Amino acid sequence: MVADLKSLQQEGFTFQREKWYLVCLGLKGDMPFLRTAGGFNRHWQRAVRTADPSANPFGVCWKCLAGTRPGGPFEDFNTDALWAKTSTVNPWVTEPSPLQLFHCIDRPHDYFKADVWHNYHGGAGRTFIASVLVECLSLFTGSKEDKISQLNSFLHKWAKRRDCSLPHSGSFTSERVGLTSFQVLPEGGWSKFADTHVYHKFLEWFLTKKEAEIQTNEILCMSLEAIRVINTVFSTLYCGGLWLEPNEAFLAGTGGRKWLELYARLAHTCFVQRRLRFPVYVKFHMLDHQFRSLISGSSKPWTLNILCESVQADEDSCSEMFRRFF
Repeated sequence: MVADLKSLQQEGFTFQREKWYLVCLGLKGDMPFLRTAGGFNRHWQRAVRTADPSANPFGVCWKCLAGTRPGGPFEDFNTDALWAKTSTVNPWVTEPSPLQLFHCIDRPHDYFKADVWHNYHGGAGRTFIASVLVECLSLFTGSKEDKISQLNSFLHKWAKRRDCSLPHSGSFTSERVGLTSFQVLPEGGWSKFADTHVYHKFLEWFLTKKEAEIQTNEILCMSLEAIRVINTVFSTLYCGGLWLEPNEAFLAGTGGRKWLELYARLAHTCFVQRRLRFPVYVKFHMLDHQFRSLISGSSKPWTLNILCESVQADEDSCSEMFRRFF
């Protein structure tokens, strides 16, 4: 692949008697692909789950030293997080072959692009919404199955509204979030990442209807605020063009950082209460990099939309293609 891209970059090709050259500006994909393509020794599988001060972990991020001793915890979303102030080093022992292509010599690791679609809709957002859905069950009475049935009724009622629809995965059930009991950690079980977006829209509507009722529920109040913030972030990104104006980039970047702050508060609140909700994974840290890049770019006339670095296939078209050819 690299040899072909290098040929297109240096030798080009002729089309309709014109010479064309193609330049690959970066490599994007999900985290397992990037880890392999970049030969990273700092990646998400290197997260350390211990407070041992003698530990010297490899780190979790190819862009910075988060998760290492000099970089500090990757779970730190504060503006002045240690990893954000510490100079990084290359995340590989042997330079990966894609760097034979055009890249920024000063920041070669930036050639490998984090994917906001996988990191949020298929990762952090799915984790977030699973916990919120389970917390919403506290607004109903009855057994676990009774509560799930009542929330599912609201989902079906909302889906009948204009521009709304049920998730591709169908009705809300205990299996949808792995809720064998209220003492387990919820995890979104839907395979189509677009369902994450559907549940975000539904929960903003549902919790807004229940806003007066949840005023004494700290977790649901923070959840509603977080849902509103992140919905605004992605509305801004999807309504924007390839290049964002300064106000768009600043709104999306600060909103994303606000969502991370709210999520960290939710995680801490549940940790103190010894409740298995709102876990923090490395994908949250990768989102922090992207939101910070939008804020940084907002000082310039134009900022590249982070959606252009995502791998968001049309899931319905892909499904149809596989049915036809396989």
